[in-house]
Amino acid sequence: MLDRVRPYLMHVPRPLVLAVRYAYSMIPLRYRMDRAYFEMSELLQASQWWEAGELQAYQNAELAALLRHAYENVPFYRELFDGLGLRPADIHDAKALRRLPLLTKQEIKSRREDFLSRACRHRDLELARTSGTSGAPLFFWREQSRSAAIERAFFERMWAWHGYHRGDRSVYITGALRMGDRFQYEPTTRTLVLQNPVVTPAKVAEYMEVIRRFRPKAMRGYPTLMYAFARLINRYGPEADCPSLEVIFTNSEKLYGYQREEIAAAFRCKVVDSYGHAERLALMQQCEAMRGYHVIQEYGLVEFIGRDGEPVSEGEAEVVATGFHSRAYPMIRYRTGDWVRLSAETGPCPCGRSYPRVDEIVGRTGDYIVAPSGRLLSPTVLEFVMMRSPSCRDLQIVQTGRDTLEVLMVPDDGFAMEDAERFVAFLRSLIGEPMTVRPVLVDGIERPAGAKHSLVRSLIAREHLAQV
Repeated sequence: MLDRVRPYLMHVPRPLVLAVRYAYSMIPLRYRMDRAYFEMSELLQASQWWEAGELQAYQNAELAALLRHAYENVPFYRELFDGLGLRPADIHDAKALRRLPLLTKQEIKSRREDFLSRACRHRDLELARTSGTSGAPLFFWREQSRSAAIERAFFERMWAWHGYHRGDRSVYITGALRMGDRFQYEPTTRTLVLQNPVVTPAKVAEYMEVIRRFRPKAMRGYPTLMYAFARLINRYGPEADCPSLEVIFTNSEKLYGYQREEIAAAFRCKVVDSYGHAERLALMQQCEAMRGYHVIQEYGLVEFIGRDGEPVSEGEAEVVATGFHSRAYPMIRYRTGDWVRLSAETGPCPCGRSYPRVDEIVGRTGDYIVAPSGRLLSPTVLEFVMMRSPSCRDLQIVQTGRDTLEVLMVPDDGFAMEDAERFVAFLRSLIGEPMTVRPVLVDGIERPAGAKHSLVRSLIAREHLAQV
């Protein structure tokens, strides 16, 4: 319900906005949340303990319902099925789904209105978009209240795996608050929202005092923001002594090992990561055992393909997703451009759940550096470079051509150009091929609002992979 009026709250006085939020928080949950939230929450509590066969049967049933819906209500899929001489009943499982072609962002952009379900009411929809990290953003429709409710149910279950439950206090680190405040309280979720605290070292003590007094059980935020905050704490700030804090949740960007270590050292608690995307088609989450990421099968059907577009069962693979809960704008066999490293473990997870696992979220297509020979260097390999990074508040490696790299550096206190040159030399040695690598000192690194913060930004990787 609040989602429907949120756009209007941006144009009313701040005291009235706060009054509306507090009043809304007093409404019982059963009236505030979409019915889909309760239905999904109940299902997820049981389904997490299903055997592999039960999860597969659930996926087959959801896939069948999705395909029928798409064929009957979505012009693009009616045309696709008829053109292939297929009917929804011809596709009964993941293997049969391969009879349909892979779907690309460009195809959706070129026929955007043809993916919209005719069964949805326009008043129930919101226009969503991807971050545009690796190019122009993709715009699409989703059911506003229902989609948010289902998303909440999936994340609340994961949070509960790590001891954080609905009603517990949390701190959320964000890039900017709409009303310009540094702190903002969300009474409906008991969340203290902090505007990006990466301002100056002098502000670290103030932010930590606010967090301590709030006594959160969890903190959430983009890895980049959490890492930058943690780095300031470890370097300049007081000890992050917050006894109530038990877990840090990160999502939306790749969490590098060096970031996890820095965050854990600052806040002295575990760091739990998850994979998802704006399209809400695939979800991977870390359980209590922290042995990679579980592929959440109630969320959607996930396939893994190699660079040739064929299925793979080991090594690095691209995520191809078919979401079960995006009926307003179905995307079937959608190439996400996200890459993972598949797990070599075949036994059950110590947590007792039967979900498949991946070892690591590798990154996006645009995160790769293409060496002159055509060899790809993934962000995972480049992570070792960060162990030798100079004193920088922010850093990004940008590939501008097949044999040229720029290392954008925002100097911090103690920065020395000699350190930057050593960093560049180490990067060259890691690549192992002749490349021009140039350090560039900047006041800040521009990143589109809402975009993911990538360590690597390649201007040629996507074009190169399209030719492979």
